[in-house]
Amino acid sequence: MHETEQFISLFHVIPFSKALHVYGKEKAFLNSAGRKIENFDMSIGATALKHNMVMVTDNVEHLGRIRGIEIENWKLNEPII
Repeated sequence: MHETEQFISLFHVIPFSKALHVYGKEKAFLNSAGRKIENFDMSIGATALKHNMVMVTDNVEHLGRIRGIEIENWKLNEPII
């Protein structure tokens, strides 16, 4: 168990609760524009946006719909948005 705890201690958990306002605002905007994305993708994207983080993903088609998000697709090895 000690190795597991050591491994977990290397990570910082970012609370989703601070991104709820961004989540709701972007979800409503995208729904009204007919450009819905999955709730889980929206929660990840909203959290990245709220914390001024770069979203690393291959799912540029969906997550790129979130206004203001910065995306990198490491499969392409260059910034997308």
